[in-house]
Amino acid sequence: MLRLDGFYDLHIHSAPAPFVRIGDSADIARWCAEAGMAGIVIKSHFESTVSKAYHARLAVREAYPDFKVFSGIALNRGVGAKRIVITHPELAAPKLDLPTMVELAKAGCFMEFCAVNLLPMFYSISVQGLLEAIEAVTPERTILSSDGGQPFNPRPHEAIRIVIQSLHEKGLAAETFRTICIENQKKLLDLSAAAPPLE
Repeated sequence: MLRLDGFYDLHIHSAPAPFVRIGDSADIARWCAEAGMAGIVIKSHFESTVSKAYHARLAVREAYPDFKVFSGIALNRGVGAKRIVITHPELAAPKLDLPTMVELAKAGCFMEFCAVNLLPMFYSISVQGLLEAIEAVTPERTILSSDGGQPFNPRPHEAIRIVIQSLHEKGLAAETFRTICIENQKKLLDLSAAAPPLE
């Protein structure tokens, strides 16, 4: 079974929120740190997550001093951004076709595919479809995140592990996971330290 050592999840929702969530930011940070991940980004569609990230960092800093927690906000309301990450491009909105994804990736955008979109409640892409999308837009322009936090989905780190194991079974090389789960996230977060080797 593949491990999540050094992985980053750039798309996690936590409680309290207008929607029911699987846990608060401290719970989720602990679960992801225990799974060997290097860091997470707590996102919200409605508010700043600076306080959530701060409290999550406090909750894990003794046991996992190198674990990083960032705050983020969905820029899907015309806010604008320096670096463009298109979240779940295959979903009903924006519902991009593969040639459009490729065109945007060539223009410098990252495509963020989310593990929950391969699970029953939000299903919008198959494992084979995701594999084809990663190959088309290239791993250098792909990010795999969980978009987790809902009580009816696995914990965020488990959702990512399920998807990477499925992609690996379909033939995606382990080194590609380093690119789509570690290196691209580090670029976006302006982190420069070397990633640990994948086992």
